[in-house]
Amino acid sequence: MLNKTLIAYHGTLSKYSNKILEDGFKLPQISTTHDHWLGHGVYFFDNFLYADNWAKRKCRAFHDSKSTDVVLQVKICTDSYKIADFDLPGETQKYNEAIENYDKKISQSRKFTSFGKGLNKCDKKFKQKIEKRIDCFYHDLYAKENDLGLAMRTFHKASPLLDTKQNRHSLSHGSYMEYSEKQICVYKLECIVDVLIYDSEVDGIC
Repeated sequence: MLNKTLIAYHGTLSKYSNKILEDGFKLPQISTTHDHWLGHGVYFFDNFLYADNWAKRKCRAFHDSKSTDVVLQVKICTDSYKIADFDLPGETQKYNEAIENYDKKISQSRKFTSFGKGLNKCDKKFKQKIEKRIDCFYHDLYAKENDLGLAMRTFHKASPLLDTKQNRHSLSHGSYMEYSEKQICVYKLECIVDVLIYDSEVDGIC
């Protein structure tokens, strides 16, 4: 019996949300160019406001007049032992020990060298790009090795995400507080048991 239930939010555009509601979410194809910070999966926020802002920014970026911003609310069910919560020190320690082992095995292989070798000689931007891809690769290995359904982590940001007049004013003066956002990456789609369009007015958020 599944003993853990989460409610999460996914910001997207209406042209994609209709397809998701009809056919469900699809996992992205694995690519060596991907740098997804928790590995390959479908990403969600634990808070509606962050998902809503993500959708609005995507809508502006694509300049798609035929599509509107949408937030989908999902119900996620799985066993607690199939969840990696990287906010917990024990899980973080377990992960760090695992990637040390991965790196050691890769370094010993005749086909590969250590992922970190030579990175210090690269320019900063390229180095960060490669490090993100390596991080994605390690999370994928960790998820597969531990048969995870999902992972979650709180990310601490140096600047506001929510696009509000107050935040823009604070940002211009540099007088804002750091914020954090919790993201959830679902590796196994069967964990997502319900999807609906979220109406913020019903919950009194807007």
